[in-house]
Amino acid sequence: MILIVSAIKLEVFAILKRMKKVKILNKRMPSVHEGYINNKKIILVISGVGKDNASAASEFISSKF
Repeated sequence: MILIVSAIKLEVFAILKRMKKVKILNKRMPSVHEGYINNKKIILVISGVGKDNASAASEFISSKF
């Protein structure tokens, strides 16, 4: 599994376009997308800008996975 954390969607838009079998696990912030690239599971998190948002996203992901 590969975890990618980004502040804004623009930073990971190209990755999202390449992902297959995408599931949105959380629509609110942090936005969490699960999918596959080359048969590797990708968890993509869009946390929002700032240290507090990044910290909250990290806590959210660690509690889920």
